[in-house]
Amino acid sequence: MRVGVQPSSGPDTHKVQAQASAQAPSRPAHQPDVFICYGNSDRNKVEELIQRLEAESLEVCVDYRDMPVGASPQHWMEWQVEHCRHVLPVMTPNWLKSDWTAFEVMLAEDPTGRRDRLTPVLLETCDLPPRIKAVRNFANLTDPTIASSEWDRLIKTLREEEPRPRAPDPEPPTPKGLRDLIALLQTPEVWNKVVMFKEVFRTACTQIALVSEFKMLHDKLQDLQNVYRTIDAHLSRGRARASRTGITSTWRARTCSGCSTTW
Repeated sequence: MRVGVQPSSGPDTHKVQAQASAQAPSRPAHQPDVFICYGNSDRNKVEELIQRLEAESLEVCVDYRDMPVGASPQHWMEWQVEHCRHVLPVMTPNWLKSDWTAFEVMLAEDPTGRRDRLTPVLLETCDLPPRIKAVRNFANLTDPTIASSEWDRLIKTLREEEPRPRAPDPEPPTPKGLRDLIALLQTPEVWNKVVMFKEVFRTACTQIALVSEFKMLHDKLQDLQNVYRTIDAHLSRGRARASRTGITSTWRARTCSGCSTTW
C-alpha cells in the first residue's frame, strides 16, 4: 500500500444535490399556451390552424413568426418545448418527413406522456409511427364526422391551466445487498481504503505502462541486432569470395610462369 494517503470522508451527497438545485434554471412566470411543431411544406395549413386557435383566445407560438432574428433555431425550439404549456405537433405526411427527428427529441423528454404537455393533432391522414399510436391520444381533425367534437376536445385540453395530476410510478425496491454496500461505502474507514486502493491501482497502471515501453525498446533493439547479423553475414561471404579469388590468381600466375602463353 502507498504511504502518505490521508484519510478522507465519503462523498457529500447533500452538498452535491444542493449545488445541482441552485444551478437548475427556473421556469418563467409567463408561459405561452401552445408551441406549434409542423412541417415546412404545411405552413399555409398551419396558419389557418393558428388563426382558429387564437380565435379561441389561446396564445400561440410558432417559429416563422415569433423566433427572434439571429437566434439559434435548435436552441429556440428546445426552449419553447420546455416552457410552453403545450407542444402541438401538426401531424401530416410532410411533418413525418421533415420534423420527425425533432419530435423524437421532445418525445424522449416525456416518453410516457405523464406531464401531459405533448398534444398531437392529426391534420392529414398519414401512417403514424407505432410509438405515437401506442403512447399518445391525438386529436383527429381528418374525419368530418368527428372533427367538430375533436376540436372541442382539443381546445378544452389546451385551456387547462395545469397538467392533470397522475400518480407517480412506484420506485423499484433497492436490493438489500446494494443497500448494504452503499451504507458500507459511507463509513470513513471503508472510504479511506477505497481511496488508498485507487492510488495503488493508479501506480500499478503507471508501472505497467513503463514495462510496456521497455518491452517496445527491447523489441527495437532485437530488430537492430538482427539487421546487424544480416549485414555481418553478407560481409563474411564477401571476404570469403575475395580470399578465394586471390588464391586462384596466384595459382594461375605460378602455373603459367614457364609457358610462352601470355595471359
